[in-house]
Amino acid sequence: ADWGHRGLIDGELLAVLQERYQSDVSVGRVLMRWLGFLAVFLLAASVLGFIGMAMGEAAAYLASPLLAAFAYILWAQGTRMATDPKQDYATSGAVLVTFSLMVGFGALVTTYFIVGGDPSP
Repeated sequence: ADWGHRGLIDGELLAVLQERYQSDVSVGRVLMRWLGFLAVFLLAASVLGFIGMAMGEAAAYLASPLLAAFAYILWAQGTRMATDPKQDYATSGAVLVTFSLMVGFGALVTTYFIVGGDPSP
């Protein structure tokens, strides 16, 4: 639009470029995207919870390394997506990085409890 306003391109090329790069961002579309993120994260949390319950006592000792590995994988994938030059998945990458920080904190908390940390508030 700026190039067309300054006269750097003609009207025909402006119409072609506007059609190609026009973004259709509506509230419903954004809401559906975030609901999709929430659904995926809740599904992953429920699967991890089910696996933890099925493992019983062993889950307490495997939780920290598995959570740390999961946090690293999420962080690596999220930073790759967020810093991609094409910026195709910048929002998804930022969500993955944020979620990886929460999972990393969970790994630290479970490690604290495993080594005999005080569970009092």
